[in-house]
Amino acid sequence: MQKILPKKDISKFIENLIKKYEVIAPTKNPNTKFEKINSFKEIFLDTITEVPIKSQFIPENEKLLEFKNKKTIETSGEIKKQFSLD
Repeated sequence: MQKILPKKDISKFIENLIKKYEVIAPTKNPNTKFEKINSFKEIFLDTITEVPIKSQFIPENEKLLEFKNKKTIETSGEIKKQFSLD
């Protein structure tokens, strides 16, 4: 089943997503890159982003284990509700 979203309703749709999810979209701040947005007006679609979207989902570094007094301590990860506009 296919659903079509009219162009005039896109801003309302995005604003409703922002209420429930962390929405990631291309922004210009001052470079074009993907960031969490708080409003539809922050979206910038005029050029290709300088930083790829994968930087939002795969961190540059991540603490997986910690060692304390010769014991290994695992760190707990956090899963966020995210929605990307790419």
